[in-house]
This record gives sequence, C-alpha cells and structure tokens, in this order.
Amino acid sequence: MKTGDHAWFVAFAPDEDPEIAIAVMVEHGGHGGSVAAPIAQKVMEEYFKGRSPENAKKAVTLESAKPETRKKGKRKPR
Repeated sequence: MKTGDHAWFVAFAPDEDPEIAIAVMVEHGGHGGSVAAPIAQKVMEEYFKGRSPENAKKAVTLESAKPETRKKGKRKPR
C-alpha cells in the first residue's frame, strides 16, 4: 500500500500578542501549505469573526504561509 506525505501546518495570531495557536495535521494529505493551511485559516477566521477588526487584521494570513511568498534570508524585525 502506497501512502502520501502528511500535511502539517502550525500558526498563531495575532503576531504581536497571540490569542490563538493552532496545529493542523492531515494524514496522507500532501503538502502542508496547500492542504492543512486552508483548514487553519478557516478556524482562525471563525475565531476572529465578530472580534475587534484590529486583531483580525493582525492575524497571520495564508499568504504568509505559502513557501513561494516567503522571502529567504533575514526575517523582518518586529
């Protein structure tokens, strides 16, 4: 029986003063950024629904999770 890679994605939000942390694992799901990250995003959207717009804005977006959009090298200072 052939099986695929497991998809993992871990996130927290907002980045300044985290209120929520989430880990998603999809067994044999493939790549985390394309499979598990959208699940985490939906959970965070539900969590922040109806909360202050400021905190919702600060939440980590799916875009920051995509490997092709992350810049290699130095991290941005906070």
